[in-house]
Formats: sequence, structure tokens, C-alpha cells
Amino acid sequence: MGLIYVFDIDDTLYDLDDFSYEDLLYDERLVNNLDAIPQNIPKYILTNAHSSHAIKVLNILKIKHHYKGIFARDLMP
Repeated sequence: MGLIYVFDIDDTLYDLDDFSYEDLLYDERLVNNLDAIPQNIPKYILTNAHSSHAIKVLNILKIKHHYKGIFARDLMP
């Protein structure tokens, strides 16, 4: 098995009642950490959320281009 990283970048695992997209901010450290992962290692998002939520969060954080795909509950057979 390769490297596996788990990030709860929008804190929905911890606090759903106070979640707001407006609270999500671009994080240069996050981008730098993603940039440090070799490009030949494919990265995916695995989420309990719907794909539209994942895409919205990735776009707000400006990191969608780092990921090859999304596995979300509405995309699973």
C-alpha cells in the first residue's frame, strides 16, 4: 500500500452545525504540502459528502487541480 493522507479540510467531521463555506480560506501551507507530494503519485478525494460539496470546497481552497478524482457518496454504485 502506498502513502495515504487524511485531511478534514472543512472540519465537517467535527462540527456540522457551524459550518459555512465563507469560513474556508486559501491556505498557502496546504498548497505547499500538496505541491511537495511527487506529481507521479495520484491523489484522490474520498468523502462522505456529495461530490458537489467536495468540488465546491476544493475550488474555494484552489486545490482541485491536485486531485485525479473524487469518490463521493453520490458517485458510488
